[in-house]
Amino acid sequence: LGHVDEQQFDDYISKNYLLQNPPRLGSGALTVECNGYAAGRGFGYIAWSNAGTPDADLKYKNNHGSSDKELLERRLENNITIRRFKKNQTGLHVVELELFQDQCLQENDIRFKLVSVERFNLYANTNPESDRWYKWVQNRPHNRIICCCITDTAMAKTRPLPKKVYDALRILGAPPQLTLIGYREPFCFIGWKGAQKSQAVYALDPKKQSKQLLRIDTSIILTENGSLALTAINKSETKLLEKLTEKQQADKEELEQQPPAKKRKT
Repeated sequence: LGHVDEQQFDDYISKNYLLQNPPRLGSGALTVECNGYAAGRGFGYIAWSNAGTPDADLKYKNNHGSSDKELLERRLENNITIRRFKKNQTGLHVVELELFQDQCLQENDIRFKLVSVERFNLYANTNPESDRWYKWVQNRPHNRIICCCITDTAMAKTRPLPKKVYDALRILGAPPQLTLIGYREPFCFIGWKGAQKSQAVYALDPKKQSKQLLRIDTSIILTENGSLALTAINKSETKLLEKLTEKQQADKEELEQQPPAKKRKT
């Protein structure tokens, strides 16, 4: 299966991947990304946009002469909220968002307000936490947006998740036929209370000890009848073993190309 070194993984994520692949920007934008325990003891975040506009960012860059990196940092700081979860933390991580439209902005420019951040530890207390998760979803108000990810594992190795876990996802718009979540398998989900079946989007790598980094980017819009819909959905996977091997080889070649250090004279 191969091994993902934790320190190498952490360096790659913080110094390369996140800078090259920031969360989606713009009105109604949402990003969920995660991998399981077998890759660096887990990683994941949920990000939501505060509806910043690229035109405003370009104007700022022209007026202040910002570099691309500075511009990116400003856009992330001002226009996106990122909730990153601790590694090696079992269960289902959930962010609950309320959608509202700021009348001071352009028409149909959507923002999100954070309502709550929850953790349902289906791994440690499978049946009680599965019941709590199902009842929690049932009690959400109409159009409440729910984003989920698994950054370690949600199920124990020999204890499958109960049906109620998947029934709750279906209340949020998951398809009738869902691939079951296995041991140490990453999982991303974006849906909302009141969604029709299959309106939500999810990603899962159904391989035990998965070393895939999963990602969903999408944007929420309001339709003419006032209901929600997802648009511009993009799902992607990153094979971490391959990427880390490529990065290690590139670093080695760069080091070999550097001139030898001059010997100090005595």
